[in-house]
Amino acid sequence: MNILFIGKNVLPDDFRSIPYNLLFVDNREKAQNIMQKEDVNALVVDLDLFAGEELDTVKSLSRSLSIPVVALLNEDDENLARDILAAGAQDFLIKERILPDQFRATLEFALNRKALLDKADRLLSRLTDYTTFRSPYHTVFMQVPHGMFLLDGNGNFVRVNTAFEQAFGCRDREIHGKPFVHVLPEDERDRFTSESSAFFNGENPSFVYDTQCHPEEGCRNLGIGFIAAHDGGERLRFSFGLIKDETEEVRERNELERAKENAEKATSAKSTFLANMSHEIRTPIHTIVGMSELLADTRLDEEQSEYVKQIQFSADVLLTLVNDILDFTKIEAGKLNLEIIDFDIYKVIEDSVDIVILKAHQKNLEVLCDIVPSVPDIVRGDPVRLRQILVNLVNNAVKFTEKGEIIIRVEKYQEDTEEVVIKFSVKDSGIGISKENQEKLFKSFSQSDSSTTRKFGGTGLGLSISRSLCELMQGEIGVESEPGKGATFWFTARFRKSMLTSDLEQDYKNSFESVRVLVVDDNATSRLILKKYFSYWGCYVTEAANGEDALKNLRKNAAENKVFDLVLIDLLMPGMDGWQLSSEINSDKTINLSKLILLTPAGMASAEAKMKLLKWFNGYLSKPVQVKELYDCVEKVLNEELDLEAGNIFDEDTEEVEVVRQSPDETIKESGTPAETIDNEKASPVRQKILIAEDHEINRQLFSAILGRLGYTLTLVGDGQEAVNAVSSDSFDLVFMDVQMPNMDGYAATEKLREMGFNNPIIAVTATAFKEDIEACYKSGMNDILPKPFKKKDLIPVLYKWLSSKSSFAGGESEEEQTRQCNPEETAVFDYETALDNFMGKKDVVIRVVKTFVEKASVQVDNLSENCKNGDMDAVRFDAHAIKGSSLNLGINRVGHFARELEIAARDKRKDDCEETFNCLKSAFDEFLSQLGGMKDFK
Repeated sequence: MNILFIGKNVLPDDFRSIPYNLLFVDNREKAQNIMQKEDVNALVVDLDLFAGEELDTVKSLSRSLSIPVVALLNEDDENLARDILAAGAQDFLIKERILPDQFRATLEFALNRKALLDKADRLLSRLTDYTTFRSPYHTVFMQVPHGMFLLDGNGNFVRVNTAFEQAFGCRDREIHGKPFVHVLPEDERDRFTSESSAFFNGENPSFVYDTQCHPEEGCRNLGIGFIAAHDGGERLRFSFGLIKDETEEVRERNELERAKENAEKATSAKSTFLANMSHEIRTPIHTIVGMSELLADTRLDEEQSEYVKQIQFSADVLLTLVNDILDFTKIEAGKLNLEIIDFDIYKVIEDSVDIVILKAHQKNLEVLCDIVPSVPDIVRGDPVRLRQILVNLVNNAVKFTEKGEIIIRVEKYQEDTEEVVIKFSVKDSGIGISKENQEKLFKSFSQSDSSTTRKFGGTGLGLSISRSLCELMQGEIGVESEPGKGATFWFTARFRKSMLTSDLEQDYKNSFESVRVLVVDDNATSRLILKKYFSYWGCYVTEAANGEDALKNLRKNAAENKVFDLVLIDLLMPGMDGWQLSSEINSDKTINLSKLILLTPAGMASAEAKMKLLKWFNGYLSKPVQVKELYDCVEKVLNEELDLEAGNIFDEDTEEVEVVRQSPDETIKESGTPAETIDNEKASPVRQKILIAEDHEINRQLFSAILGRLGYTLTLVGDGQEAVNAVSSDSFDLVFMDVQMPNMDGYAATEKLREMGFNNPIIAVTATAFKEDIEACYKSGMNDILPKPFKKKDLIPVLYKWLSSKSSFAGGESEEEQTRQCNPEETAVFDYETALDNFMGKKDVVIRVVKTFVEKASVQVDNLSENCKNGDMDAVRFDAHAIKGSSLNLGINRVGHFARELEIAARDKRKDDCEETFNCLKSAFDEFLSQLGGMKDFK
């Protein structure tokens, strides 16, 4: 007798006397291979191999095998044993207490029990057969006009009715006891076995299968439904089936499909003809256009040039006519369908303007785009047809306007949970339209005045097509105008809301908070639009209508120590143009600290190229200004790229300037931008000098980037003693003093400075928010506290608070500050968004800084481990302080909080607490490394 074990051999040596052939395998697949080759009488399963899936494994084996299954358990658990038996096992054994006689008795019991159960199944099947088909219902079963059948638990035929026999051309006695697949064509049997496995395994209560049968009268399409009947548990006892003849339904469906295909072919043939016609007409037109342009570039006399212009004009009119007629034909035939896709509505609007902007600038027209910030970035609709309407309206505005401006305004009109209606308007300062002619505008092949056809050209179809497209978009179109006062064409369109967001979509509100901006443009509407954008972004905005006013504003604010962060300058202005104004600004030391952005009309790249050679501007934008390009340009100009923790923290192509870093032996030069120059010979009297006493490189870089861009002269030192030395040899308007530094900490350095008579403000820079530490800051003579991690918006109010007064600031009084309690276990391991925010949105900078932090912190964590064991509390405090400052600035919050606790424990000489807190810090650091490994930006 062959007994197959799935599992290791756990039987003692004295089991060799058992008269069984014992076979051992270590997985289920190998067991199946043996059972295909050998006759196996019983299966013994070690359930340790199937941890967590013990019951499912026993159920699966019991259903699929005709031999008894005995389970090996680790402990005598009555509940587990009962569940195993209910799942189909014949018996079980406890591995630690197996005896030869017990093993033999268990196998014999399992074999006998299995045999009895199989016999009971056969008797039940016979009883079912008798009670079902020897009853009055038998006649009904046999005479029902639909095919019906009964299968046993293994899927073999028990009985079929007359309709089934007719459908499949077979007799009940011929298929009795055979599997259902026997009546199916051979090429379908594998598919049926695969699709029906879940049903016959008891996983699904029903199953539907479509097939064909081939009786003498012809092929029939059949739908077969299976319904399971269980024994009260999960075991399938028999299944009942019903056959539905779907031949007519399939025939009708196929006929409809063929009719649909024929209709589509006819439509495709028409579309192909239309496309071919379009191609055949456009090809010679394009040739005429192209060759006439080449001809216009040759030497022509005045008469010949006029002929060429007429050819070009006629070709353009003909091409427009062809395009309009094709669209009109599709609309009239109902063949023009809208595409529904996600698209960036800002890009569509601005691209539409770009198509016609050169024509506008050739006529010296100012074109402005005003998109209200509440308009969503991404919507679902047809961008091509939206662009077609916009291009038509803007093109008409350019065509009928000789001087002045054209304003494209976009705003949110209506909104619900699923859709948004957006209103578009195009306002010009052209010839205008009378009331009676406005009624003709949106009719096919008509214009407001027939004379305009000769003067301006056009088919009269553009507005009619636009009206139809608006109706397809569930919107409206209209016009408001008076003769000689221009016109405003408007339309609305309904779009579905999108689940997507664009690359730049975010809450722009207050994203450039407190930035001071001067907008210089002679066009009042342009200034108004730019002011609206900057105000929404949180900026302080001042306007100037010409270069003279701009210079007055710059000098007035510089005298009040309110330097503009950013100046936008229009190139084309009457009197003093953008070139002259930028020259005046750059040559005046009192006002040349602001970043400059040049606004040029499209098509004037040569003007930008000249400015770039002179390096007068920090950024360039084409008019009409696109809101996202404006945002990107401002962000780039304001937030110079930082490579923190590395030597070069600014762009490679910027000029070299000095940031004085005081050290015992040297003054270090770093590359930066002209706005951060602190060369004493070039610095203006207005510039105030600030001393930064900070031992950590990342925080020094942050101070340097933010304060340098604001125009302050900076000196950077690495500890308290260097700060004292710097004040002894130079004068400073304000000191930022880190509290925890080597050699001499911030408390001692502040006390020393006050003893020396330094009366200007000293601001504590600390990540510690405990009341006693705050009181210690004020007690030592500090005036205020800048908490770490800090951002620009945290730093600027401190500057304005303490540098706006001329009075003495020494010995500031203690202020009560509410401390924020934070549970490290509840904080994020790595808050990537905070890191990006702290470093002004520069992802590549954050990635480099984080990688540098990992390298340094890994060494510091190793040092902490050793120093905690050795009891070197000063070394522990030093490394913990360094990790704390870096990690909190980078949003690695949990590591930062445990580092802070470790620093405090080391300060208080609590060695046991240090070792315990270090373990938490190490665990948090490992979690951070694990999270970092799963982020695509850091792979």
